[in-house]
Amino acid sequence: MSSTTVAFFVSFVALLGTPVLAPVSAWLLARQRLVVQRRSFQLLLAGLACVATSLWFGVATSLYEANAVLLGIAYLAFSVVAISAFRLRPRLLGFSLGTVASLLLLASLLLGTVGALGVAFVVGDTVPIHSELVEPNLKCYVTSFGNATTPTGGYNVVLKRQLPVAPVLEYALSREKFESPSFEPREACLRARNARAG
Repeated sequence: MSSTTVAFFVSFVALLGTPVLAPVSAWLLARQRLVVQRRSFQLLLAGLACVATSLWFGVATSLYEANAVLLGIAYLAFSVVAISAFRLRPRLLGFSLGTVASLLLLASLLLGTVGALGVAFVVGDTVPIHSELVEPNLKCYVTSFGNATTPTGGYNVVLKRQLPVAPVLEYALSREKFESPSFEPREACLRARNARAG
């Protein structure tokens, strides 16, 4: 299966499956002993904090498919926590936060059905069209943009280095954007590397 196929599959499973799974999971969690509930919420929140921190610092796995699956799982975890807000006290706070969570799940259903074409374009902009090792321990990823965001296209180039303590993880060193390029993605990697070096 190609990276694009995996990204589309994960996106639509997350968008259409989460509105069903999150309320059921939150209901099942609410029926557990208080100790189990507390531990489960701690694990869900810790996982969400890890994902948010890695997104903030530009850390990801070296496999695009794994990143897509991890984001889908994080969306489900966020939705379970959010829909559980109905149980908060005072009731007005719980009802308000739970209603917002329900609206987010409704938006997810709309994006997965009516907005599917837009989601496909946006997801298409995130899948690397080219990747190569430009130096030892320095990898270049090129994605295209313009499918859904601009009338003209271009390349987004990200240079990433492996984390020494966890070789399966990479962090972004630099980013370059080339609008309406007249060159191939391989040349974009070379230009991004030279811009970083110079």
